[in-house]
Amino acid sequence: MSEVQLSPDQIVEALPKYLIPEKAGSTKATIAFDLSGEHAGKWWVKIMTGAMDGTSAFMQGKLKIKGDMGLAIKMQTLFKRP
Repeated sequence: MSEVQLSPDQIVEALPKYLIPEKAGSTKATIAFDLSGEHAGKWWVKIMTGAMDGTSAFMQGKLKIKGDMGLAIKMQTLFKRP
């Protein structure tokens, strides 16, 4: 099975259909992703695609977190993964 590649625009567009409202509850937050590579830039999004585990990416130095670490961890549970 091949991995589907999504652009940041496609991810942002798909956010509403993957949110799990009962898990999000009253959570209100804005997460800024500063992307490097082909789609480099700053993006304001609320989800990961599931192509890589956030904790593993952080431990490998592929993901850096500034701010609320608890929110970053919780974010993984607020969305269904495609």
